[in-house]
Amino acid sequence: MKAVEMGIQEVKDQVIKEIEGDPFDDPSSWDLIEKNIPKEHWDLFLDRSSAAKFLRVLPQIFPCESFSADPEAQSCWEMVGNFHKNVWRLHEALSIYFGLYDHLIAAQAACGKRRRKGTPLVWMSDCYSQMSFPVHAKRCLMLALIENAIHEEGNVPPDTTGTYWRLVFRHGLPDSEIKRYGKMAYELWRQNQDEAMFPQMGFAGTRQ
Repeated sequence: MKAVEMGIQEVKDQVIKEIEGDPFDDPSSWDLIEKNIPKEHWDLFLDRSSAAKFLRVLPQIFPCESFSADPEAQSCWEMVGNFHKNVWRLHEALSIYFGLYDHLIAAQAACGKRRRKGTPLVWMSDCYSQMSFPVHAKRCLMLALIENAIHEEGNVPPDTTGTYWRLVFRHGLPDSEIKRYGKMAYELWRQNQDEAMFPQMGFAGTRQ
C-alpha cells in the first residue's frame, strides 16, 4: 500500500517505526496536520526529499491571504518545520522556517499589515544552536525580540515568549539589556512603522 493511501494514524505509526519515536511532543500536532494539509501530501513525511517538496506545496496550501483568515495556517507550516527539526534534519528544517518567514513578508506586502514573525525566528535559532552556530542563533533571537517588543509595546515578557529565556539562559543577555532593546525597538517602530515591518531594520536601529 502506498503511503498516500494511508490515514494520518498509519503515517504517524510508520514515522514512529522508522525513527523509533514520535517526532512531536504534543500528539495534537498530528491532528493539526490532518486538518490543514491535504491527504495527498501526507506521504511526504515518509519521503527523504520531504523538505524540498513541502517548500513547493506549502505556499499553495497556505496562500498569503490565509494567514489573515486562518490562525492555524502559520502553526501548521511551523509543524512541518518542527518535524524536520525534531528528527535532526536541521538544514532542511531551516529551509522550511526561512520559507515561512519569506511567505509572511509576502503576506505583509499583500495586505499592507504587519505580520508577527517571531516564532519562526525562534525555531531558526534552535536549529542554529543545535548546529553549534551561536552567533546565528543569537541574531535570530534578537530579531525575534524586536517582533515581541513591537507586539507587547516595548516589553519582552519572560513567561509568555520563547525569546526571553533563550537569550538569558543560552546567550547570557542580562534582563536590563533585554528591557533596553525592547524599549528601543518599540520606539523605533513608533517612529517609522513602514521600516519596522522588517525586524532587521529595527535591529540595525538598536545598534546605533
